[in-house]
Amino acid sequence: MAVIFSIPILLVLLVLQSTVASKVTLLNGTADLLLVWLAAWALSSKDRSGYILAGIAGALVSYITAIPWYIYLSAYLLVILLARYFSQKLWESPLLAMLIIIMIASIYLYTFTFIGLRIKGVDYPLSISLNQVIIPSVFLNLFIAIPVFAIAKDFSKWFYRLENAS
Repeated sequence: MAVIFSIPILLVLLVLQSTVASKVTLLNGTADLLLVWLAAWALSSKDRSGYILAGIAGALVSYITAIPWYIYLSAYLLVILLARYFSQKLWESPLLAMLIIIMIASIYLYTFTFIGLRIKGVDYPLSISLNQVIIPSVFLNLFIAIPVFAIAKDFSKWFYRLENAS
């Protein structure tokens, strides 16, 4: 049931990511709204719907980008795995866990995007990519993490209250 309600959210975030968020840049880095939403949802949800949502989000983003499909899929699945691990085993502070998950997953995503582009023949220098794209993108993801976490937490409370009432 959570997947059915979350698919429209993923579609809206995908449209926002490809239109609005791509125009809001820090140097050449942009935020990944889907990555941040998946981390927030996995930390605040009470079920394992995050794995299905990560697969759907990975497929959607891979469809509209030129990056190899397995990079986004693996990054989004890594977000869910880290969130499940942090929420069950490690910490009771979900906001701190959110920031750490976003940092690890963003570095993973942008590093493997750089490698994937290198394999496809696009030759960017590592130092410029690191300073102009990877570090600013990680910072933007961390910047939007707190408000997205608050929205996802409220949405999950509303959704699970609605689900328990029926």
